[in-house]
Amino acid sequence: GNGDDSIRRPSTATALVRSSELMETLVVELARAETWRDECAPRMRAMSTPSSMTTTSYAIYLVRYHESVVCNLFELVLSGCSTSALDEVEDDVAAELADYCLRRIVWLSAREGGEKSDDDDDSASTTPDFTLSMSALAIARCLAASPRLLGQTRRDALAEALAPLLDSKPWIQRE
Repeated sequence: GNGDDSIRRPSTATALVRSSELMETLVVELARAETWRDECAPRMRAMSTPSSMTTTSYAIYLVRYHESVVCNLFELVLSGCSTSALDEVEDDVAAELADYCLRRIVWLSAREGGEKSDDDDDSASTTPDFTLSMSALAIARCLAASPRLLGQTRRDALAEALAPLLDSKPWIQRE
């Protein structure tokens, strides 16, 4: 193909992802991965034996990776917060995505405040949570920029969750 084809492909892919049906499917996938991470992964860890630890760790990694990919896809599609990216998003889909972002932002605030998650036994396990939370910040910014998508209550909840981050600045690495 010529150079024009390679330029058109990303916009075609982005347009496909922006369709309301696919956005809804991705939000459902994000919720499933989050639920699995919060509900199933701790149970798997508790039930695993030394001989099954490799398989258990791999299964947990795959689900966390899936959640990261879906979250990053939302971040890419909504990058720049263009209104066209949000035109076809249904209100309930945007609300569910905003709620996910809010939970990630609250985790980030709690983490910076000294609270530890169950995964704090090694630094590698906290990296996906931090990365997801930073992606959620970008997604929340785009959602909040569209008054049609989020009601005042959700915008207020996001603002309240973001306020502590202005002081702690978790995106700045401290030594």
